[in-house]
Amino acid sequence: MAPPATPPIFHYTLKGVFQLPRRLIDPPKAGVGTVRSFKITPLYDVVLSEVLDGKYLPPLCLKDFEEYLVFVEHSAENLYFHCWLRDYLKKYEEWQASIRHLPESERPTSNPALVINWARARGTFLDRGATLELNLPHEVLEEVYRAKGPHPAPSTLAPLYKQVEEMLHESLMRFVTTACGNSGRARGFFGIFVGICVIAIGLIPVLLSILDHRSRWVRLTALPAFWFGATTLVAALHGVCVVIFLFGDCRQLYPYELARPSLSPPQPLPPLPLPVTTKNAPPIPPPSLSTTMNRDDSSQTKQGSIFEDHKISISSPYPEDSPSFPSHPKDNTAASFLSETAGFITPFSPSEYEDHKRSSPPLLFDFDSLPVPVRNPNSPRASSAPSSKLARRGIMCQLTKVLDPAVTRAQWTIIMRSAVLGVLIALVMGGICFAVPFDE
Repeated sequence: MAPPATPPIFHYTLKGVFQLPRRLIDPPKAGVGTVRSFKITPLYDVVLSEVLDGKYLPPLCLKDFEEYLVFVEHSAENLYFHCWLRDYLKKYEEWQASIRHLPESERPTSNPALVINWARARGTFLDRGATLELNLPHEVLEEVYRAKGPHPAPSTLAPLYKQVEEMLHESLMRFVTTACGNSGRARGFFGIFVGICVIAIGLIPVLLSILDHRSRWVRLTALPAFWFGATTLVAALHGVCVVIFLFGDCRQLYPYELARPSLSPPQPLPPLPLPVTTKNAPPIPPPSLSTTMNRDDSSQTKQGSIFEDHKISISSPYPEDSPSFPSHPKDNTAASFLSETAGFITPFSPSEYEDHKRSSPPLLFDFDSLPVPVRNPNSPRASSAPSSKLARRGIMCQLTKVLDPAVTRAQWTIIMRSAVLGVLIALVMGGICFAVPFDE
């Protein structure tokens, strides 16, 4: 499997600024249910089954959710087990449907394929010390182990399904809230700093009015600065940068997206000179017996001369003037990226980004494409590599376009609610500044 490609880069253009009035007046519909809340960030009721079925676009697609669980919460085993359980239940129903027409006495009590499937699932998710051991109560696992038969029925796995789905739902809500922003921590601190500076600039006419004994009405000129500074500050506290929103519906790349290695460009091979033969050239005689017997003794000395005579050279797969591709060292998170995500969960391709729709096949679970987690020596459970090794998002981090209308609507909502709250803050600060007395 090839490494996941970095999402297409979004560049700052004036076209996005010109489209700002249309985006503010006519935002897209979220397409999902909304939980009533007085918070600045909207709460969307995203259904887990719809995420697994690929009904959402980046940054709410299944691959984004998996990467969030791997690099942020370190609990991707819940998602993998849920995917396996959906696949197992589907195969179990197909097996039951295939034997339904048989008489009761001739129906088999087990299916060899399901027996192997269940054995691999136990060794991967349920047994103590498993590669992707689930964090489940011991009582729930005991019920499954006491079940009779070589492979359990769906009713036996119902407690497991309920526990894992509850944990996944909580993680999904946190993931959706995180995806509603468009900036990282560094950009957020920068937005807070800019908001405070703009508010401080708004205090200049107030101070001039007090110290220079000017009219009180001069202080009202501080209201626009108070409003814009408060709006920028509140939006930055909720993960949305006003400047990024100004240029379009986009977001900064996540640290694990920045850490993805880029493949070096292909290097053209030098021309290979071939020996030229003429029509009158004598045929090459077959090797004699003595030559064959002495071939082993002189093979090492002749190999170099053969390549030198024909001028055969093997170029390096990574040219010196191009970025190198690491050789998967154990302590390099970027190089071991493939071993930390599942191969059966495919990311969006560049063509799908352009079409704004998913064209890949449905989710097909595969044990062999599951990631091999890095063991944490301080914990008996397996966990993914720590996210502290990933590159941090800087202030001017690269951007990528937001495709899902729910996230676009969420960013618009945060900006609008921040603007309304900014009006209230500006009126309060303006009223206080207007009421400050001074000696005439």
